[in-house]
Amino acid sequence: MMQTATLPTSNIFTPQQVASMTALQAEKVAPVLVRLSDVQAESVSWLWPGRIPRGKLTLIIGDPGQGKSFLTLDLAARVSSGRAWPDGTPAVFGDVVLLTAEDGLSDTVRPRLDAMSGDPARVHVITAIRAGERERGFDLTKDVEHLESAIKKTGADLVVIDPVSAYLGKADSYKDAEVRGILAPVAALAERTGVAIIGIMHLTKSQQRQAIHRAQGSIAFVGAARAVFAVAADRGDPERRLFLPVKMNVARKAPGLAFRLVEVGGAARVEWDENPVNVDVEDVLAGPDLVTERTERDEATDFLREILARGPVAADDVKDQARAAGISERTLSRAKADLGVEAEKTGFEGGWVWRFGTKAAKAATPALSGNGGNLGSLRGPDGGLAEDTA
Repeated sequence: MMQTATLPTSNIFTPQQVASMTALQAEKVAPVLVRLSDVQAESVSWLWPGRIPRGKLTLIIGDPGQGKSFLTLDLAARVSSGRAWPDGTPAVFGDVVLLTAEDGLSDTVRPRLDAMSGDPARVHVITAIRAGERERGFDLTKDVEHLESAIKKTGADLVVIDPVSAYLGKADSYKDAEVRGILAPVAALAERTGVAIIGIMHLTKSQQRQAIHRAQGSIAFVGAARAVFAVAADRGDPERRLFLPVKMNVARKAPGLAFRLVEVGGAARVEWDENPVNVDVEDVLAGPDLVTERTERDEATDFLREILARGPVAADDVKDQARAAGISERTLSRAKADLGVEAEKTGFEGGWVWRFGTKAAKAATPALSGNGGNLGSLRGPDGGLAEDTA
């Protein structure tokens, strides 16, 4: 009698596994492989040789009021007019796409560009996205294709996003996965079009961190950028600003530069020093010990405000993200108390969540001692420091 062969148990699949394999076959899911021998090797293309690469994302970080917006507008003016870069190297003569959320076009951006001898006909500002009869704000989480359309329409060589945080939509800027999900298409857009994209970001208040960890939000911002520069005041000359390399993945770090803001015809412009500066960015961004504890607590307060702004978040998730942002559990607990954040258990077997209480306290930020100084006049309506966004 002929016996029927039985399949080994290792080849027996559950209905769920069969359904999964069937779906994969239907979608023809497979890895995309590229053989390096089929890739044409190319050298890095530069907008500003040695500093701002084409086809890449560059970040410029610094505290509010230190001249980041002035600096990027000076770069835009040079591209729009074809003037040489501050170090004397030739600049491209082209167009610029500008996203600016903190400065008025008629009373701030245009006068500054004129003072910097830029060509306003070559600088294009995305003010909104029109959908039918309605307009809404630009959002990097869903409008990268519209940014690409603007780049192609204008033939832009440079895109400036000032600041990046204003265009993240509802994304959590402290979550690595969300930030990578936003910046990956931006980086791909830069590579696809060959445009140089510069994003502006503020610094965290924690001055004990290394410079590369000082950009506000997730470390994924710095990770996605191929070049990062810091703008900071020169401690020996408060009117002088330093433009210093923090990270450069595609070349050796270029020397730091210095500039001043000078007024011309009622508008300010950037005036660069002729010689490079030999300054350690770590020393420039490191703050005095007097404010370290206070600023770390302020940073934790800002972190909690942002992460809980849209509703309750699992306590473990809050702590994990705080740890990734370099905030100690002790400092986080103090900030939690300052803000009146409450812990609540979700159901009999649920976990704990953190949320703002119905009578959440404002963040307590007492004036710093020293020189009899008082920060009260600099406080915004929510108790935070009012920002000079230049």
